[in-house]
Amino acid sequence: MIDEGSRWFGLFVTAFVVLIPTAMGVGMITAAVRRWRQARYLAEAGRRTKAVVVENQQRSGSEGRITFIPVVRFVTAAGQEIRTPVEDLGGYDSHLTGAEYEIVYDPDRPQTAMAPTSGTGGVVGAVIFALVCFGLAAAALFLSGSFLLDTNPFTPGFSSDWP
Repeated sequence: MIDEGSRWFGLFVTAFVVLIPTAMGVGMITAAVRRWRQARYLAEAGRRTKAVVVENQQRSGSEGRITFIPVVRFVTAAGQEIRTPVEDLGGYDSHLTGAEYEIVYDPDRPQTAMAPTSGTGGVVGAVIFALVCFGLAAAALFLSGSFLLDTNPFTPGFSSDWP
């Protein structure tokens, strides 16, 4: 009975240790692809304009670090005045009120704005992070297989009587 209980516990721990990094990797790749598609769309269909920083949004991060996201104001080609945060200009330094930045905005949704970059830097970082997560999940699955199958994967020619 204890053996059966430890087997279920092993399955639960393995599922947890494998699924969490896998989910994180898939989430990072999904977010990166969405960001890349948005950057590509704005590069093709977006309008460039000058925007002026009107304030900073502060976000607390890990270890007490604060990130400053500039809130900019600009006027669309249709004459509409827009105030929106520009996430990809965020950093650990406050942005001076009145500073000008060139941005690209979506003419159909002007609140969607970003710096006119290629947008691939974040994608590469997210893919690298996802590959590390997948590697950790694979290593956890490999190492936990010995517990679940009652074998030692480091013994040459190991086999299992597990069906």
